[in-house]
Amino acid sequence: MTPAKTQDARTTASKNAIAGAFIQLLMEMPYEQINVRLIIEYAGVARSTFYEHFRSKDDLFVYALHDIYAALFRNVIGTADADSNSQVLSALWEKRALLRRLGEPTAFVMIVKGFDNFIHERISRLSLTVPARALSRQLASALLHPINAWMRGEFRAGQDDISRLLTNMSCVLKAHRQ
Repeated sequence: MTPAKTQDARTTASKNAIAGAFIQLLMEMPYEQINVRLIIEYAGVARSTFYEHFRSKDDLFVYALHDIYAALFRNVIGTADADSNSQVLSALWEKRALLRRLGEPTAFVMIVKGFDNFIHERISRLSLTVPARALSRQLASALLHPINAWMRGEFRAGQDDISRLLTNMSCVLKAHRQ
């Protein structure tokens, strides 16, 4: 193995250990009670290793949600379909205990903010009729709030209904492109 591949493997292993520890902690306690000391203790890594990969606990939080953000972003750009959304929703439903913990007010605000930033990074160079930040906030909220409400049982809708709602979100971006 080349030195670069060894380094990449170590980096991936460290990030995965840290993210895994973080998710385990989220299952055990509220987000507000988790700190970097606990994360590195559970992950079995040094503080310097944590800060080599993440700026803060909040940065780690966004990293841990990257795959979900990427899957949901496909709705923004119009490449998702009802089947892919159903798969995402099924995966989220299976992790509903964790998501309920993330639905705590502080954590959910961070989920939306992280997704807002994720979207903004990807649309900020487009020619839009509205400010990219305003549109990214609208899209993040429009995609995540119905999922959160569905997961919390706040409204009765089937998974297929939520999937169709998500799939139709690309029209918002299309409406604001020049």
